[in-house]
Amino acid sequence: MTEMSLGVGRFLEWGALDARGAVGGVVVFWDNRVLELMGMEVGIFSISCRFKNVEDGFRWTVSGVYGPTLRRYRELFWEELGAICGLWNDPWCVGGDFNMIKFSNERRRGGRVSSSMRRFSEVIDDLELRDLPLQGGPFTWSGGLNSQTMSRIDRFLVTEDSEGYFNEVVQSTLPRPVSDHFPILLDGGGVRRGPIPFRFILVEKLKALKVILKSWNKDVFGKVGVNKRLALDKVDFWDNQEKRRILSMEELEARKEAKGDFEKWVLMEAKIKRSVVEGGRQKYWKLGGGRRGGGGGGGRIDGEEAARLEEAFTEEEVFSALSDVNGDKAPGPDRLSLSFWQFSWDFVKEEVMGFLKEFHEYGRFVRSLNSTFLVLIPKKAGAEDLRDFRPISLVGGLYKMLAKVLANRLKKVVGKVVFSAQNAFVEGRQILDAALIANEAIDSMLKRNESGVFCIWI
Repeated sequence: MTEMSLGVGRFLEWGALDARGAVGGVVVFWDNRVLELMGMEVGIFSISCRFKNVEDGFRWTVSGVYGPTLRRYRELFWEELGAICGLWNDPWCVGGDFNMIKFSNERRRGGRVSSSMRRFSEVIDDLELRDLPLQGGPFTWSGGLNSQTMSRIDRFLVTEDSEGYFNEVVQSTLPRPVSDHFPILLDGGGVRRGPIPFRFILVEKLKALKVILKSWNKDVFGKVGVNKRLALDKVDFWDNQEKRRILSMEELEARKEAKGDFEKWVLMEAKIKRSVVEGGRQKYWKLGGGRRGGGGGGGRIDGEEAARLEEAFTEEEVFSALSDVNGDKAPGPDRLSLSFWQFSWDFVKEEVMGFLKEFHEYGRFVRSLNSTFLVLIPKKAGAEDLRDFRPISLVGGLYKMLAKVLANRLKKVVGKVVFSAQNAFVEGRQILDAALIANEAIDSMLKRNESGVFCIWI
């Protein structure tokens, strides 16, 4: 058995329905920066998660299922789905391996409509679910002798109110490099909403930077990525051929070899990424970024100072921070300069303090709040090369205000916790002091005709 990582980092959360021997098992994982888990229920055949979108507060439920392979357990499966339907009154999406088909044309050998098929259709109607058309091929699984048996036992079912929230819900099959099941992608097509106020503008000159990044990516990951893509294309080619005709033994062997190549390159890519992460972490500690003390390091703040850092924001504190910033700077995506907030403070202060209170209580804000306009400003007339431009980031006023308030709090204690030799980004210290001290030291040694060694800590 090959174990593979689903991802790393503190933003990945997951829930699972354990497998029963060699069959079953469902895992649901999500990014907690995008979705907030409101509830989870694990049954015999399913795992259901109730989510709330962090950005707009929209609540919905998703259920991952693995249907029973034995006929005598199917009614128990239908009852479990009915219980989930009555648990939450939210838009609902059900997806997974149902281990059954709705119509005879959903398997290669055809046949007559059975009672199990009719019952499956009845349950879908009773639960007010909609079976979306499948794009990319009529079947989702193949098995049996030389994988000649094919059927559609995997699918997504959604309620109509789910489709009302998204523009156009579509499900389609993807290439299957390893499994005997085709992965299914459910694409919501974006959220139905009015004009989008926040846009990320890319200037044409940034294409030059894109070329440089592509070159770096090719040198580091290129060969692995290309080989993985080629192997996946081969697997996809043989899967498409199998949908049209029965593959020969040589062709089945070629597909098996392509799957093996794909797995090899995926494992190699994961190994490279882990090496990069571990190497970066080791380099961070080596350079002193992870030091906790010693070597002339900074001290510690006391309990009272720590408590002040976590106090609720006051109106006087926020207005003081707002008054200290230059209001004539270019506006961000919200099209409101800081001078607007300064001039209209008496009118908008309740909404602003409400936003800061929510941030203080929950430690997060709407993702679009720090959306940024990235703009290139020419340094000279007739600028053509990327080096002839100066990039600036235009951030919204509320985000600037929050950053200023937090910076003012940290400014009071940061001098106590950073190393005394650090001169940058600390009030009362200048970044040029380090260069001046080094220059004076070298000049003094040269004048005295002395030799020595300088240690530079970066």
